[in-house]
Amino acid sequence: MQIPAFSIDLFIILGTALVCLYGAMAGQGALIRETISVYVGIVLANTFAGPLYTFSQQQAGGGFGVSQTIIGLLLLILPIVILLLANRHHHIRRHTSLIITLILAVLAALLLISSIIAQFTPDAIANITNESNLAAQIYTFRLAWLGLVPLAIGASVVFHRHEDKRKR
Repeated sequence: MQIPAFSIDLFIILGTALVCLYGAMAGQGALIRETISVYVGIVLANTFAGPLYTFSQQQAGGGFGVSQTIIGLLLLILPIVILLLANRHHHIRRHTSLIITLILAVLAALLLISSIIAQFTPDAIANITNESNLAAQIYTFRLAWLGLVPLAIGASVVFHRHEDKRKR
């Protein structure tokens, strides 16, 4: 099944917009917590998707109907959903710069999108990146998103402390 390029690009744009909207509404602290859960999901997916798939295939005698990609995606998304549900009433909103929050949201969305793409098979990744230049660029720079998100979180903390000192 071929996914048209506009669908992939639309998915990326909508995903980024949703993360930005969440960051603007829930606040920077909530966005940072959710972003950290993405890192946990990346570790779970990269560490356990292969072994869980192999184990499930062995237990089902080779007839397990779920692919390694699906298992990886579930492991990637599971910590995000758990943290969202666990903290949905405990958000503490601090006054923070909307611009910094949006920058962090865009970086977090790019990290999440590149991590989702990475869970697919090499053939599917090639198909996705061939169909969408945007997906190709996001996937190509996946290590940059992995490093830039913690830097943005650190910068937001420094900026927030600087603003607190100026107010005093």
